[in-house]
Amino acid sequence: MNLVNRVVVILGLLTTMVSSAIVFIAAGPVLRTLILFLQQVEANLMAMTGPRIFLRWVGGLVLIFLVWAICAALLWLEIRRPRVKTIKVQQVSGGSAELAADSIADRLEYNIDQLADVIKVRPTINSGRKGVKVSLAVETSPEIDVPGKTEEIQFLTRDIVENRMGLQLETVRVVLRHTPYSKSIFRGRKAKVAAQPAEGALVETQLDVEPASDNWPGAELAVDAGPDDLPGDDLFSYDLPDENQLPPDLLGDDRSDDDA
Repeated sequence: MNLVNRVVVILGLLTTMVSSAIVFIAAGPVLRTLILFLQQVEANLMAMTGPRIFLRWVGGLVLIFLVWAICAALLWLEIRRPRVKTIKVQQVSGGSAELAADSIADRLEYNIDQLADVIKVRPTINSGRKGVKVSLAVETSPEIDVPGKTEEIQFLTRDIVENRMGLQLETVRVVLRHTPYSKSIFRGRKAKVAAQPAEGALVETQLDVEPASDNWPGAELAVDAGPDDLPGDDLFSYDLPDENQLPPDLLGDDRSDDDA
């Protein structure tokens, strides 16, 4: 019935599209032609006398019967309950048994969904000449071994259908679909590499200096890394208040001579 519905809907839509285009573009000529055709039909019907009147009534009744028969068939196909599709069980002795196709699909869906890397499965069951035709639409993780996973699904399907359900399996068709890869937040971003200074260039370094402690009030750390100084020359020096200065005699002879 689904096929009949599609055919009827497609034909109706195509007819409506063509008719509307013709009527809307050339409404006047179309209406005049239609009126002339109906007038000619009416004149022919009125001209029928004697035996022709009988033929007119018979022809009208035949047309009515055909139209009503087509409409009744379509209505019956539309409102009737579809018969449950069943598959005959082969391995039964002393009688016959049939299994609903929906039950086969549900069992396959439940068992195949338990496999690793299988996210979702949608089975379709059809009856063939030699047995059951199974079509599986399987959604899996993106990083899988496709041949190995396909063989695993086919082996499990054959075991369920033939060994556990007693049916004859004709074909197994597996259609795999991978889930999309997850997008990383770092995708498309490149790490920024600090530029290396050229040889002989002057590098300036800024240090964050903490406030002076209580033991050295007013002390300030000074960094002198100029190119004119030697390595280690006055690298660290402290400016101290006068009350915290040491006597010259304790600084040694060199310091006393410099101060002098």
